[in-house]
Amino acid sequence: MTIDDARIEYNKVVRDNLRNISAVTLKKPDFSYTEYVAVEHSFLYAEDGVYEMEISLAPDAICGDKTIDKMVSLYPDEYERKSLYKLIRDDRFDCLIWPTYATSINQMRYAVYRDRVDLTLMDVERFYNIIEDEAKLGNAFSEAAFDRIEKECKLSKAYLNFHTLAWMCSFKNFTDFVEKRGLQKFVERKGKKYHATMWAGDGIKIDSEDYKKYFEVLVEKLEEDDKNMKGKAC
Repeated sequence: MTIDDARIEYNKVVRDNLRNISAVTLKKPDFSYTEYVAVEHSFLYAEDGVYEMEISLAPDAICGDKTIDKMVSLYPDEYERKSLYKLIRDDRFDCLIWPTYATSINQMRYAVYRDRVDLTLMDVERFYNIIEDEAKLGNAFSEAAFDRIEKECKLSKAYLNFHTLAWMCSFKNFTDFVEKRGLQKFVERKGKKYHATMWAGDGIKIDSEDYKKYFEVLVEKLEEDDKNMKGKAC
């Protein structure tokens, strides 16, 4: 399946779910597709120059349907299922995309961070900082570099799958990753670089005050993003 086909199928399922939002279980819209990517980071650089790899990718929900239902259950005066699902899912195929190989970033970010986007992107930024440092030290693709990734990144099991590593090395650095993946709304810009920041305390229990505050910020960012997109369309 191509990315265009996957996007079309994604949008069909999401809009079908919106029409049938009262269903106990909604259909999964995250169709996988394959894409050739140019691996060019010096951490994983071919001796004969940039090379391409075919990578299997899939969109990932900003947060899962169970989290949406939990937030609606916990805070019924603030959230309603259909509007929240629409905000988080509708026309957001390109928002979060990860390689599909086990163990995937998609799986790991839920297990470790309960899908918190801010903590996930902080972990991703740590990864890029490490491989940049290690490449400069001449430790690219070395045991020492892998050990550091394992110690400092909670999603390291996903990053160190070779196909996922190759995909991540198709971006020059964290700022390049943010710009090419269109994640500017989730990070802060300092000069010419983007940096991930924590939006609330580091609690990941969905019924915690930290998660409530995190979710409020997430909703604000997505609502602002929707306004900006509608403004451009006009």
